This record gives sequence, C-alpha cells and structure tokens, in this order.
Amino acid sequence: AMGIHTIGRLADFPRDVLKSKLGKMGEHFYNLAHGIDNRPVVKGEGVKSISNEHTFGEDVIDQEMLMKTLLQLSEKVGYRLRKKDLQGRTIHLKLRYDNFQTITRNKTLATPADSTQMIFNTIQRLFEQNYQTGRRVRLLGVGVSGFGDETASEQLSLFDKTQASHSELDRLQDLLTDRFGKKTVSRAESLPRGKDTNDLSKNRF
Repeated sequence: AMGIHTIGRLADFPRDVLKSKLGKMGEHFYNLAHGIDNRPVVKGEGVKSISNEHTFGEDVIDQEMLMKTLLQLSEKVGYRLRKKDLQGRTIHLKLRYDNFQTITRNKTLATPADSTQMIFNTIQRLFEQNYQTGRRVRLLGVGVSGFGDETASEQLSLFDKTQASHSELDRLQDLLTDRFGKKTVSRAESLPRGKDTNDLSKNRF
C-alpha cells in the first residue's frame, strides 16, 4: 500500500515513483495532478438532471452528520456530471423529515458548474436557510439541472480561477475514484448506514 488517501498526498509523489508502482496509470495520475488531461469526454445526450439521495437507517438530528452527508452527495453528483461532461446552472436540495414532510429548494447560479465545491457551497446555503433546527431528518438529496447553456461568459475572473483550481482537484479525485473505488478518496467521512439512490433523468429534478 502506498498510503494514498488524499489528493494532496498523491500530488507529492514523483512521476517515477508513481510509474513504478502503478504503471501507465501512475503517469496518468502524475499528469492530472499537474493539470494535464487528454482523456476523451462523452456528453450526456438528452439528460435533464442528475441527482443522488441518501435515506438514513435511523433519523438524524446531528447537523455535522447532515453536512457530511450533503458533502458526500455533492461529490457523487459532481463525479457523475464530470464523467458525462455536463455542467448545470441549477442546484437542488431535497430534505425529508421523520414525519415524511418533504421540502425541495433550488438555486440558479450565474454560470454553469460541475465543481464539487461549488455544488456543496450552494447546497450548504440552501440547507442552512431551510432546515428547521432540532428536527430529525429521514432523507437528503442533491441534484443538478439546467444543462446546455452555451451563453455563459468565458471571461477569466478571480471566481473563474478559483473554479478552475477546484476543477483540477475534481479531475484528480475522479481518476483516483476510477482506479481505486468510490470510497477511497473523499472530502467527507463515510455516510451513516442507510440507502443510497441515484437518478439520471430526462425529466427535470
């Protein structure tokens, strides 16, 4: 084992070490860590939304656990977006309490995004604005829609540079996920026991 559990740890390895341990994939990892990615992309034709949900085995009231769950759901949605070369402008939150009352909220961004951090930042704000403190949660969901907007500005701003930095980290994490599995590298700890569902829909979220 090489002890690679974070993106930062991978980026510390020299090219020769990665190649000797992982062969051709090691060179791919090195290149991606330095912003080089020549892989072909496959667009998701006709897809209107991508979402992931988690139903807790036991209702949850701990806000730290709820935030970790939202982060991991954001990672999953972001990963699926990037695999299909999709960016969306509208971020969706789904929140279901223990009495099955269900709340859905969304926010439309100024520019399309596929960045895990951008998705999570938006979801976090939506959750904080709408969660009723002290109530137990049965299910959380994260979704993205509003694909195919080609009119977004391409001007390079400070925001764009930050998003580009996030995108490089996302691509590196995606490659690690492809190689070692979805549970190997995550910004969040493992979800509590429950049921995960995902949806790739030709209808809106």
